[in-house]
Parts: sequence; C-alpha cells; structure tokens
Amino acid sequence: MIKEIYISVDIEADGPIPGPYSMTALGAVVAGYQTQDGQVVKFDVTAPENRFYAELKPISDEWQRDAMKVGVFENFGVEASAKDPTGELRRAYIIEHGEDPVDAMTRFSAWVEAKKVEHDTTNAIFAAYPLGFDFMFTYWYAVRFSKNGSPFGFSRHLDIKTEFKTRANTLISRSTKRFMPKKLKSTLPHTHLAVQDAAEQGELLMNILTWDGK
Repeated sequence: MIKEIYISVDIEADGPIPGPYSMTALGAVVAGYQTQDGQVVKFDVTAPENRFYAELKPISDEWQRDAMKVGVFENFGVEASAKDPTGELRRAYIIEHGEDPVDAMTRFSAWVEAKKVEHDTTNAIFAAYPLGFDFMFTYWYAVRFSKNGSPFGFSRHLDIKTEFKTRANTLISRSTKRFMPKKLKSTLPHTHLAVQDAAEQGELLMNILTWDGK
C-alpha cells in the first residue's frame, strides 16, 4: 500500500529569489496522508509534534524592504512588526537571532524523514499555497545547505491552488481563497508567521482533498 504524507510549508524571505536574497523563516506542518486507494487522513495541525519552525540567518547583504516587512517572527510578532514599517528592525533581528542555514535545513530534512517513518509513509509531499515561491526557496536551500539534500526530491510537490482549481473545474484566477466555499477554509488565522500559515494552509489542503467539488 503506497501512502503519501503531506507536509504543508510556508516560508518568509527578504526578496523574490534565493541566492541574491535570503529565506528568513521556514514553517512546516504534517497535515495528513493519502493512500493509493484514496483514503485521506487528517492530522491535528495545531499539535506541537506535527510542527517544524526555523528562523534563518541571511546569506547575503541584499534585501528588499517590501519583502522584509511582510513576515513576522516568533519573538518579533504582529505588534512589534506594526512598529517596523521599513522592515529594518526585523532585518536586524534575524541577523542576530537567525540559525545557520546548514543547521536549519539539515534539521528540517531530518524532521521530514522522521515523520515519514513515524507514519509509515512512502513519500513526503511538499504542499504550499501557492507552490512556486515556497518550493523555489525551500528546494534551493535544501540542495545548497542541507547535509541530506531535499527530502522531497525535485518534483514531489503539490500546489493547493491547482488542487482546488481541478476539483472545482474553474479558472486559476478564480482559485484564490475568496472564491472558495467557506466550508473548505481553515479556522486558523493567517498571520505571516511561517509555521502558523503552514498550519492554516495544511488544514485547507486536507479539506480540499476530502471535498467532492460541489
């Protein structure tokens, strides 16, 4: 029996692409799994044992204020961020408190592999909303820094927006959250703290996977 575990991932970054710019935070949640015969099992995305979080030290001196001022950090929350309109305080925070990318990404790869074993799953599937930005940074960082490479290979990933588009038989431009039925949406807040957003998106994914499209 083939079983795939879904890892919902959300990242924060200080620019549009990895390399010149840096990933500043990585949040991941084990959302559930699906078997080859279609059985879908949801996990508790609020449970601490199902969550991973890291804040990463920047890898370059380049950063964009518009990007940096979007995300929040575990000890630099929404209230503090509201007083940081340029992102400069968050930049200083992550330089001082960020984890070395080698340590963070190696730890993340090991966590994903451990969850595969724990739940007796064949593959770990990277899931995000939308996929492109989060997978681009995470894959690049995993290949560049993790001692064990990417736990998702280069193609084991799922775009939550595309999953909704397919089931709803609608357009990508009408596959944003505001067009989705209320029953599919997560009850969790979207805060721009990476691990909280990963949980919210993971719950959304599992609701879509058990939805009949009506």
